[in-house]
Amino acid sequence: MAPTRMELLLVMRIIGNANLHLIPIFLWDSRANTDRCITHDPRLRRVSTSRTNENITKIHEVNLKDRRRTINELLDMTGVSWSSCQRILSDELRMKRVTAKFVPRLVMEDQTQSRLNTCRREQKNSWELIRIFLRKSSLVKKGGSSAMARTRSSNQVGGRIRFHYALKRHFK
Repeated sequence: MAPTRMELLLVMRIIGNANLHLIPIFLWDSRANTDRCITHDPRLRRVSTSRTNENITKIHEVNLKDRRRTINELLDMTGVSWSSCQRILSDELRMKRVTAKFVPRLVMEDQTQSRLNTCRREQKNSWELIRIFLRKSSLVKKGGSSAMARTRSSNQVGGRIRFHYALKRHFK
């Protein structure tokens, strides 16, 4: 029968560091004889006590109040460790990091509407700026030289002036 892990540890203490290279061979041999692998051995592992439903709801509520909080601010408020807080946010609450802040992976409906309204407002502002520019440029051209006036009266209109007239007709 193959030696157990405890027996191998006792042998390792007895023989010391001189023949340590033989220990993995004994372990592999014993596992092969008993049809076991590394994952079958019990491991010393701490039980995770901070990823409970209570802590998950606590972090979720604190994060809902202000989504711009960092992990350090969240752990100061909740008392959960940094790694547990990060795992709760990413694994349990399905949030992703955006420059050290956590936000939902999906954009909410009100955020979509807000972005759409902002784009429309900016588009309207840009059209207003174009109108103001065209009004100012038309004032300059009206008070321009007689050569400009002759060009306007004739059909030989330059590219810029033709563009100006087209835009002016479009905005009326």
